[in-house]
Amino acid sequence: MPAALPPRPPRDASARHPDALPIALAPPFRLLTCLLRVFRPRPAYPSYVASLDPGSRSVHVSHPPSAAGLWARGFFGKGSLSRSDPTWHTRFKRACGLLPADASLTAEEVTAARRAQRLLFKKEREKRVRVLKNRILLSEGRINENENENENENENEKQKQKENEKDEDVIPNVPNLVPNAPNLVPNAPNLVPNVPNL
Repeated sequence: MPAALPPRPPRDASARHPDALPIALAPPFRLLTCLLRVFRPRPAYPSYVASLDPGSRSVHVSHPPSAAGLWARGFFGKGSLSRSDPTWHTRFKRACGLLPADASLTAEEVTAARRAQRLLFKKEREKRVRVLKNRILLSEGRINENENENENENENEKQKQKENEKDEDVIPNVPNLVPNAPNLVPNAPNLVPNVPNL
């Protein structure tokens, strides 16, 4: 059996209750904040304009300030909305031809234009490198001019075939359904369906 612990000395009454009263008082700053919460009105919750579609059981927010307010509060909606910026409506209107072509571009459209520009630059650079390589081979006498011309023609045909195959694989052959919509990516068909005016 373990040895018994020695008894504790009795606690002093002043150590048990450091304040004169048996309850601890809150500091005055906390009392002021509590009083301010009681007498100051709470901030009003903003209301947003939207319409309910009972057929699809969904809510459509078409009011731009409401959409921006919901987006700022963390509501991103379904897949047609963007997490980075609520630009889907602007892009859709531009694709349908409802916005003028000189209106400012959205971030996604700027990115698509830059990608197309980079792709064009890479193709031109590849062509310049090929021409320079053939010139060097001609100057060294490894190939003659007839072979160089035939090689250039073959390279151009192969390049066109590759581009056509890539276009067929990535983008199906779809006619332009919205004739007035600006095409931001050159040599790409417009895939936006024909939608009535909003």
